[in-house]
Amino acid sequence: MERYEGEILSFVDTEALSAGALIAGGTNAIYMAPKAVIGASAVIQSTGEDVPKTARLKMESFLQAKLRSVGGHHRYWAQVLRSMSDEDYEFAIEGVMIKPKGELLTLTADEAVRPYGHPPENLLAAAIVLNVEALMQLQLGEGVSFEIKHFELTWSEHLAQWISEMAPVILGLGMLLLFIEFKTPGFGFIGALGIACLMAVFLASYMAGLAGYEGVIVFLVGILLLVIELAFFPGVWLVAGTGLLCIVGALVWSMADVWPNQSPLATPEIFIGPLEDLVWGAIIAVVGIVALSRFLPKSWIWDRLVLSTQGVPGDALRGIREYAVRHAEHPLPAVGAKGVTLTDLFPSGYVTIDGAKYQARIAMGSLKAGTAIRVVGAQSFCIVVEPDLESGN
Repeated sequence: MERYEGEILSFVDTEALSAGALIAGGTNAIYMAPKAVIGASAVIQSTGEDVPKTARLKMESFLQAKLRSVGGHHRYWAQVLRSMSDEDYEFAIEGVMIKPKGELLTLTADEAVRPYGHPPENLLAAAIVLNVEALMQLQLGEGVSFEIKHFELTWSEHLAQWISEMAPVILGLGMLLLFIEFKTPGFGFIGALGIACLMAVFLASYMAGLAGYEGVIVFLVGILLLVIELAFFPGVWLVAGTGLLCIVGALVWSMADVWPNQSPLATPEIFIGPLEDLVWGAIIAVVGIVALSRFLPKSWIWDRLVLSTQGVPGDALRGIREYAVRHAEHPLPAVGAKGVTLTDLFPSGYVTIDGAKYQARIAMGSLKAGTAIRVVGAQSFCIVVEPDLESGN
């Protein structure tokens, strides 16, 4: 509300308790229905339990400062709002006790509009009105036309809200699927599904109004670079890295509380929440990667994630099933060991060395299935190979 440039009025139709009272206190004027009440805004946990003393003192100190800043244009607002949240605060006006120590203040409509002081000023509410229509007539004057619009969440906004709440899980799933796509040759359904997960988080922020066209452009550029690397220039990590940076940057910016049509207030605090979601997503992805590398080679799904090996000589396939079962315990071949590619390497795939199947990648470019290779090193999840030019294949 602090960034809204227009005038904000609050209407309490039945009750504004707890956070509702604080929200009303952040508007330009408060109007109440005849039977409405407002107050009792002490800090509690979301579970309803009391907040530990140190944390409560910190939160109350922050809230009191905010209330003083927003209520400065009203004579009594800061004291009234503090009386609603601080049981130890005593509030009196010209000898009239408004709130004694040991309790929280809750006001009826009549009490909220009662004038005090010289010149007299209402304690909290500007007036008592029957409904929003009466409020607008009082605010604008008789004979002035106005239109009231009621904003309700659509199904798409409910979906965007759910996606925003599940953002860490969806981000983690997207990263995990993209990792699998990087580890398999070519670009296919798994990579498209991973990109769709990341795009869903971004679109949720866009629908919520937190992402402008700038973020859309950066996000699409990142997707384009990622697809180009996977489909046309495998192994060129500069292209993929730039694409991933664009995607991550656009996601973090879209999830931050930055309004697209206003000057951004790029303080570190607005990026804490998005970065936490991103970190949790990365943790979920890492856990998934570890689980896949440990259990997936032993399942039938493993063979579905790699390209067909048709056209490779039969002796190259000997022992593949046995090795897949004992993949985690099998030692990696030594540098200099020679074999043949079992699948295409784009840049990742599979090779066979001495009848055993290994996950491998080539540092640059790609290799066709059936190409002779030589081991030149090892990484966390695979061996690094290069074409064996001496074989003549």
